[in-house]
Amino acid sequence: MSAFMQRFVFASVCFLMFWAPASSQAAPPVVVARTINIVDPELGALTFDALAAGDPAVAQQGKLVLLLHGFPTSAEEYRDVLPAIAAAGFYAVAPSQRGYSPGARPLNDSAYTLDKLARDAQAMGTALGADRFHLVGHDWGGAIAWTLAASAPWRLNTMTVLSTPHNNALGMTSDNPLGLREYFLYSRWFEMPGAANLILAAGPGVFNLVLIGYGLPADRARIYANGLSDPVALNAALAYYRTNPLPPSQTIGLITVPTLYAWGNRDFAFSANDAHDTAQYVLGPYRFEILRGANHWLVENNTDRVIELILSQVQR
Repeated sequence: MSAFMQRFVFASVCFLMFWAPASSQAAPPVVVARTINIVDPELGALTFDALAAGDPAVAQQGKLVLLLHGFPTSAEEYRDVLPAIAAAGFYAVAPSQRGYSPGARPLNDSAYTLDKLARDAQAMGTALGADRFHLVGHDWGGAIAWTLAASAPWRLNTMTVLSTPHNNALGMTSDNPLGLREYFLYSRWFEMPGAANLILAAGPGVFNLVLIGYGLPADRARIYANGLSDPVALNAALAYYRTNPLPPSQTIGLITVPTLYAWGNRDFAFSANDAHDTAQYVLGPYRFEILRGANHWLVENNTDRVIELILSQVQR
């Protein structure tokens, strides 16, 4: 073999050994659609639509990260977060919760209590192969996460809550008329019978503009408004408010699960007092992060920071 050919072969081998693997590793995990099937003791079979990224097999090793959305979002809230969690070696799954998934949309308001929504999360973890898992929740997903951590801490490795204070801390606002007026007035309107009809009568375009006015990016607001443009879907989403009025009338237990709580100091839904008061209801390892200048929509507007926080918690 000539000296030229030897150099050519050597260069080709080096290319295959070093450059090609590095390129393949740079590709982020793909987000795929999937369903999660559970059996509810009262309603029977329920099917949840979900987005997922990563290797499902690692869920059995305690590396499932289940991410719960709030109102008026869906699994789409976490689309940009899932790949980074999966790239860190976890199976990241974001379900569209009860009422948001057509296959899990009971008509009676009594089906939307926080304990039943928390039971869904437990059952989804089991269906995905995990005895214990990491839990992330925003808005109503946060209230569900607090409820699950208080009632079944043995199911959770860690918890990350975005925006939503501990349920009991929210209850303290009832002693503050100004805080009640400022932070829960919107929920009073959502609790009204016929609120869904009023929203839909204006059309999804108006709902979209309202969400933008409350700080959501325009592309996300459009996705969420369109997702709730069906009257049955919107009525189910508002059942969360009708069934679980704010501030909560019932308390939950103290939290022993390792918890990270992140709150934006420009949040229109939850006050600084509520956020700071949360610490007294957590007995386990606790970390409170204030995102300066951030509003209620932490996942959409502070995506990189949220990814950093979730990873710091699940990798602890």
